[in-house]
Amino acid sequence: MRITQNMILRNTLRSINDNRDGMNLSQNRIATQKKVQKPSDDPIAFSRSVRFRRSLEQNKQFMRNVQDARSWVDTTSIGLNQLHDYTAQAYELAMQGADASSDANMRATMADSARGILHDMVNIGNTQYLGKSIFAGTATDESEPFDLQNDTVTYNGNDQYIKRRINENLTFEINTSGQELVDTGMFTAMTDLITALDNNDVDAIGMSIEALKSAKSNVLTLSTNMGTKAASFNLVYDRLESTNISLESFISDEEDTNMEEEIVKLKSQETAYQAALQSASSIMNLNIMNYMG
Repeated sequence: MRITQNMILRNTLRSINDNRDGMNLSQNRIATQKKVQKPSDDPIAFSRSVRFRRSLEQNKQFMRNVQDARSWVDTTSIGLNQLHDYTAQAYELAMQGADASSDANMRATMADSARGILHDMVNIGNTQYLGKSIFAGTATDESEPFDLQNDTVTYNGNDQYIKRRINENLTFEINTSGQELVDTGMFTAMTDLITALDNNDVDAIGMSIEALKSAKSNVLTLSTNMGTKAASFNLVYDRLESTNISLESFISDEEDTNMEEEIVKLKSQETAYQAALQSASSIMNLNIMNYMG
């Protein structure tokens, strides 16, 4: 096969275009700092990147779920700790009321103090987080699940649990229902204590002491359980955060440009481009000289 001057020129021009395309690609990668932006850039890397991004977005949603759950649990824990403190105060008040040195007037004053404690307990039972009642079970729109009338507490919520999914396979119950508060016996014990103090009934006061002691222990158990959940959420959040860092690193490995390598490649392509231009110029001059003289 005879190699003509025109064939050499066409090949040289093709090489120039290829070098120019390569330079444009390198310049774009350097400018965007991305080597993979669409499937045609690298189908396998693009596919892996899409999977990693899907997992990353899912994990970010789980992290939002954990943050919301953790805030709910933290608010609940604060409320339970306060209820435990109030129950402990009521227990001490009952101990004073049962003391033989206390008289009817003193016990009447103690009854007023006990009413104040019960009122504060009910207020805690009606605590809200972001406009939702935290101790109403799943009836979170119930603005006041606990009602206090004539020293007696009525619960209007339910005993259901609120659940949050924190990973693909794990769902957590994040609330303490108002029914669990009722089941501790603290409200009944408070009502009995107030009645006993009002009636100056030492025997009844003595009975309320045991009821309050039991209620105090039961509230502490609820508080401890909620504290354990809070610790679990912290661990889950840390694991999700660590996983997301790894996923972001994987995405970077698939998509991001190695700037040093790309700059070296660009310099090499520029050198080859200049050489190709010089070669094409020489060939074109030869072609012209063939028609002269």
